[in-house]
Amino acid sequence: MHYSFPLLIPANTLESAPVETTIALTWGVITHVTVRFPPRCVALAKVAILHHRHQVWPTNIDAWWYGNDEVVGGDEYYEVFEMPAYFTLIGYNDDDTYPHTPIIRINILPPLIAMAKYGGFSQYPQIRQYPWEET
Repeated sequence: MHYSFPLLIPANTLESAPVETTIALTWGVITHVTVRFPPRCVALAKVAILHHRHQVWPTNIDAWWYGNDEVVGGDEYYEVFEMPAYFTLIGYNDDDTYPHTPIIRINILPPLIAMAKYGGFSQYPQIRQYPWEET
């Protein structure tokens, strides 16, 4: 499943009071997360992604993704087993004139497909074996 979420960040949005939007995802394994920063962001708009109010991306806490006419992020292996899975997109904008709208894209695979593709191993017993394996 491929998700895409625009995050409109008005001009002069402070880091201490970022815009927030909650997104709902299905259960599975998040295998790819990117943020597309449009032209003229010039690293003034910044984005982070939280799960249960804990920052997940970028991985280093209290950091932000930023860019200018580029895509940041990449491959991940993050298991999510609640449905819906709620994440929070937060962002702020140091630009005093223009709003910016980064686009957050998230790909999720079913657990067995993700484990087969990436060689992962789940801690959850219900998905530790393939359907064709005998119990």
